[in-house]
Amino acid sequence: MDDNKDSIVDGMHNARENVHMEFVSVMYNEKMEQVLANPRYIPEEEFQDHHEAAVQDCLQALSKFKLTTEKQISRVKEHIKSMYEEYKEINARKQMSNAPAIGIDLGSTHCCVAVYRN
Repeated sequence: MDDNKDSIVDGMHNARENVHMEFVSVMYNEKMEQVLANPRYIPEEEFQDHHEAAVQDCLQALSKFKLTTEKQISRVKEHIKSMYEEYKEINARKQMSNAPAIGIDLGSTHCCVAVYRN
């Protein structure tokens, strides 16, 4: 009977942990989507700073309803790692964009066109 109770308690604990990780995932994704909404490439150091700020925001929010230990903080960081790599890749693709920029000035007296290519 005690083994059955232990397995139920373990199952509940695992379910709770999964909900917490899902919460962290959603919150992290929201933060990083805001960062990547900017169409320009973000330098790696700056992008890393945004990532670290998002992780801290997630941990702070998680700590409001769950006591966070070093082990749990490590689990959260490990959980977020793959998402961060995907966002880094998206950001890197922005730098490789080969689309030319075209500017057109339709002034009242003179007009001009400028084209910028990498």
